[in-house]
Amino acid sequence: RAFWSQRRSRNKVDGNLQDAIVELVRVHDGKILASQVKRMSALIENITGLDFARFTKSMMLSQGQFAAFLNAAANERAELLEELTGTEVYGLISEKVHQQFVESKQYLEQLNARAEGLDILTPEKVEELSQQNRELDQQLSQQEHRYKILQQKVSWLDKKAQAQTSLKQSQLELEKVLQQQINEKSQLDKIERSKPAELIEPIFQQNKIISEQLSKQNSQLSLVKKQQEEVDFVVKQQEEAVTLDKKNLDRIRHENETTQQLINEKIIPLDAEIHQLSNQINSLQLSTQPLIETQKNSLEQQQLVNEQLIRNQQALNRSEEYLAANKHHAQLQNQLPLISAQLERLKPLQEAIDKANASYQVQKEEWLISDKQLQQQDVEIASAVLKQQQQAEQLIQLEKEIVNNLLIDSAFSHTDIKDLKNTYIELSEGIIEDAVQSLRTQYQSYQQQIKDVELLLIQERRIEDLSAERNRLQANEECPLCGSLQHPRIESYKALDISHTEKRKNLLTQNLIETEQLGNTLNGLNSRWQQAKVSVEAAQQLLNNEQQKKALLEKHQIGLKDQLDRNSLVMQQQSQDYQQLKESIAQQLKALELSMPTTENMDSWLDDQQKNSQQWLEVTEARAAYQQEFQNLEQKKQHVAQQLNGINEQLNALLEEIQLKENALTEKQKNRYQLLPEADIALVRKNIDQVFSQAENTLLLNQEKLTALTQQLQSIHGQSITIEANIKQLQQEQKEKQEQWLVALLDSPFDNQQEYLNALMPVEEKESLLALRETIQHGIVKHQGLVDQAKVALQELTSDPVLEGAENLKGSENWCQEDIKLNIEEASNLIKSISQQQGEILNSMQSDQDKRKRQEGLLLEIQEASVSYDDIAYLHSLIGSQKGDKFRRFAQGLTLDHLVYLANIQLNRLHGRYLLQRKQSEALELEVLDTWQGDDVRDTKTLSGGEGFLVSLALALALSDLVSHKTQIESLFLDEGFGTLDSATLDMALDALDSLNASGKMIGVISHVEAMKERIPVQIRVTKINGLGNSKLESQYAFTATK
Repeated sequence: RAFWSQRRSRNKVDGNLQDAIVELVRVHDGKILASQVKRMSALIENITGLDFARFTKSMMLSQGQFAAFLNAAANERAELLEELTGTEVYGLISEKVHQQFVESKQYLEQLNARAEGLDILTPEKVEELSQQNRELDQQLSQQEHRYKILQQKVSWLDKKAQAQTSLKQSQLELEKVLQQQINEKSQLDKIERSKPAELIEPIFQQNKIISEQLSKQNSQLSLVKKQQEEVDFVVKQQEEAVTLDKKNLDRIRHENETTQQLINEKIIPLDAEIHQLSNQINSLQLSTQPLIETQKNSLEQQQLVNEQLIRNQQALNRSEEYLAANKHHAQLQNQLPLISAQLERLKPLQEAIDKANASYQVQKEEWLISDKQLQQQDVEIASAVLKQQQQAEQLIQLEKEIVNNLLIDSAFSHTDIKDLKNTYIELSEGIIEDAVQSLRTQYQSYQQQIKDVELLLIQERRIEDLSAERNRLQANEECPLCGSLQHPRIESYKALDISHTEKRKNLLTQNLIETEQLGNTLNGLNSRWQQAKVSVEAAQQLLNNEQQKKALLEKHQIGLKDQLDRNSLVMQQQSQDYQQLKESIAQQLKALELSMPTTENMDSWLDDQQKNSQQWLEVTEARAAYQQEFQNLEQKKQHVAQQLNGINEQLNALLEEIQLKENALTEKQKNRYQLLPEADIALVRKNIDQVFSQAENTLLLNQEKLTALTQQLQSIHGQSITIEANIKQLQQEQKEKQEQWLVALLDSPFDNQQEYLNALMPVEEKESLLALRETIQHGIVKHQGLVDQAKVALQELTSDPVLEGAENLKGSENWCQEDIKLNIEEASNLIKSISQQQGEILNSMQSDQDKRKRQEGLLLEIQEASVSYDDIAYLHSLIGSQKGDKFRRFAQGLTLDHLVYLANIQLNRLHGRYLLQRKQSEALELEVLDTWQGDDVRDTKTLSGGEGFLVSLALALALSDLVSHKTQIESLFLDEGFGTLDSATLDMALDALDSLNASGKMIGVISHVEAMKERIPVQIRVTKINGLGNSKLESQYAFTATK
C-alpha cells in the first residue's frame, strides 16, 4: 500500500508546496518499507519493474503519438522498443563481448611472440646425447667396479695394519693399568685400616650427640632467664599505668557533674525563649510569602510587557525597513507568472545547448583520439614493416648458412648445391632431412670401421708382444706355446706395421668427429630456420592486421568529422534562439530591478521570487497587526505598575516587625553561645558520657594487660625450672656415655682418641678410593679382553681374501700398497673424467628439459588462451560488436516478435479482421494481414484512419503488457487522436474501447469531439479561459480554503 501527501503552506491555493509525506507499507504485516521519497521511488520501481517514464508510456497515448510506433521507421522503432522495454542491457553485453574478444586476441598474440624466443635441441641430438650417456655409464660402471676392488685391497691392508697397531696399543694400556695398581697400593690400603674405627664409631657419635644436646639446653636456659627479666620490667610499668587511669577517671566524673548542673539551670530555659522567638519570626515570614509571590508575578508581568513592547517595536521597524527597501516586490505578484513561463522555455533551450555542446566535445575528443590512434597506427605499421624485413633477412642468412654447410656433405652434388646457393630458393625440410640421414649413415659406417680397426690393432699388438718368442723358434722344433712343429706365418708377422693401423684409426676417428659436428650444425641450423620461417610469417600477418586497423580507423575518422560539422550547425541555431529569449526576459527583469538567473539555479530563483512576492504581502499584513498590538501593550503596562505599588506598601510594614524580633533573637543566641557553644544538649550529654565510658574502658584494658603479663611471668619461671632439670639429666647421661667410650677405645687398636680420628676416613675420601679400586680392576679386565680380541683379529687377517669379480687384477697379490694406490688414482681419474663428460651431457639435456618445461608451461598457457579465444571468438561472431548493434538487434527482434503476438491477442479481442506480422527481413518492419480478404498482406501505411486506430490501440495495449511484466496495469488514457476519424470509424473505435472497458480496464479519454459525449457517461468538463494555457473545471471541483 502506497501513500503520498503534499500540502501547501498556510492551506492556501497559491501557497508554497511543503515537503511530501510518503509511505510504502507491506499489507499482510503492516511493516513500513519506506518513508522517504527517494527510497520509496526505488522500491516501487523494483517491485513493479517500471520507472515513471516507462509507466506513463505504457498507460498513456499522448496527442500526436497515437500511431507513432506503428508508422515509425525500422531504426526509430528499435529505439522505441529499447526505451520502453529496457533492453539496452543487450547492447552493453554485445560491447562487453567485443571488448573481451579484443583483449583475448591481444593476450594470445603476446604469448605466441614469447614462444618464438626459445631454442631447444632436436630429437636426434637428444637421442645422440642419450646414447653417449649410456656408453659413459657402462665405462663408469667398469671403472667404479675396478676402483671398489682396489679399495677393498687397500682396506684389507689397512685393517691388517690397524689390527697390529691395536694389539700394541692394548698391550701398552694393560701395562699402564697394572702399573697404576702398584702406584696406588698405599692409598688403597687405607680402606682396610679404617675398618676398626668404623666399628666403634656409633658409641663415639652417641657421646657427641649428648654433648651437643647439653650445650643446646644451657643456651636455652640463658635465653629464658633474659626473657624473665624483661617481662618483670614490663609488669612494673603496667602497674603504674593502672594507677594513672584511676586518677583520670575520678577527674572526668567531677567535670560531668558540673556540666549537667549548667545545662539544667541555665541552658534549657534560654533555648525555650529562643525557640519562641523563632516561631514568631517564621509566622511573620509566612505572612510575607503571598505578598512576595504577588510582587514577583507583577514584576515578571511588567518585564514581559516591556520585552513584548521592545520586540513589537523591533518587528514594526523591520517591517517598515523591508517595505521601504523592497518596493519593487509589490509588482512581482502580477509579473511573475509570465516571467516563469518564459524561463521554463529558456531552460530546455539551455539544456539542449549544453547537451549538444557536450556531445560535440565528446565527438571532438573521440576524433582527436582517433587521429592519435591513426598516427600510432602508422608507427605500428612502420615497426611491423621493419620487423618483417629483419625476419626475412635472418631467414635468407640462415638459408645461406645451410647451403654452405650442405657443400660439406658429399651426399649432394656440387651442381645442385651451387644452384641452391645462387638462386636462394626456399629450402624444404626434405633436403635437410636427407642430408642429416646421410650423415647419420656415414657416422654409423665410421663407427663400425673404427671398431674393426681397433680389433685389428689389438691383434697386431699381441703378435708384436710375442716377437721375442717367435725369434727363438727353430725349424722342426716345438713351439713352447702351441707345441706345433710348423711355423708358417713367422715371415708374415715380421712384415706387420702397427703404426699404419694406428694412423688409419686416427683418420677414421677424425672423420667420425667431423661428421658428428656437421650433423649437429645442420640440426641447429634447421631448428633456427624453422623458427625464422615462423617469425617471418607472423611478422607478415602482423603487418596485414595493422594495415587493416589503419583502414578502419581512417573510415571511422571521416564519419566523426561529418558528424562534428552537423552538430556545429545545430549548436549555432540553438544558441541564437536562446540568446533572443534571454534578452527579452532580461528587459522585463530590469524593470523589476532583478538580475537574470543562471540555468542551474532557475528553479530556486523562481521559488525565491515567489517567496519574495508572498513575503511582501505577509509583511504588509504584519505591520498593521504590530501597530494594534503596540497600543494594547501600553495599556497593560500602566495597569501592572499601579498594582505593584500597593503590594510594596504592605510588604514593607511586615518586614519592619520581623527585624525587631530578629534583633531580640540574636541577643538571646549570643548569651546561649557564651554559656555553652554546643547547640545540641543531647549531643553534649552523649559526648561527656562517652568520654567517661572511654576512661573506664581504658582502665579495664590496662588491668587486663597487667593480669596477662603476670601470668606470662609465671609461665617463664616454670620453663626455667624445667630446663634446669633437663640439664641435670643430660649431665648424668653424658657421664655414662663418656665411660662407655673410654672402655671401647681401650678395647680398640687405637691408643688415644686422636689415633681413632686419624684412622676414621671421611665418607667422600672412602668413596673416592673405592671408585679408584673399581676403576683399576675394570681397566685390567677391559684391556686384557682388548689384547685377546686384537690377537684374534690379527690371526683372521693374516691371509689375503679372494675378491670376486677381480679378473682384471690377476697378479695383484704381489702388489705393494704404493702400486695399489697408483691404480686407485688412475681409476679415480678415469671416473672423474667420465663423470665430467656425463655432467656436461646431463647439463645440456637438463637445460634442454628446462627449456622444454618452460615452453610446455608457455604452450599450456597458449593452449588455454587459444581455447578461451576460440570461445570468445565464436561468441563474438554471434553477438559481439564494437557498438553493441548485433546483440541489440537480435534482442529487439525477439521483443518485436513477442509484441506482435501480444498485439494480435488484443486485435482479436477488439476486431477479428486484422492480424499483425513481421516482415521477412532483418529490419524491424511490420505488415498487416487482412483475414477477410483471403489473408491479403498490406503495408501499415495503407491502413485507413479507423484501421490504423485499431492496430495502434492493439500495439499500445501490447506494449503496456510487455512493459509491465511485474505489474498488471488496469488503466489506459488516450489524449486526442479521434478528431480525424469519420463517424463509422469513430463508432468502431468506441466499440473497441467499450470492449476494453467491459474486460475490466479503466479507459480515460481526452477529446473535444462532440459525438463522443453521448457514448461516454462519466465526464469531467474543462473550459478554456483567457491566458496562455489557462483552463478551469466546473464549480463542483473548486477548492475553497478553510479558515
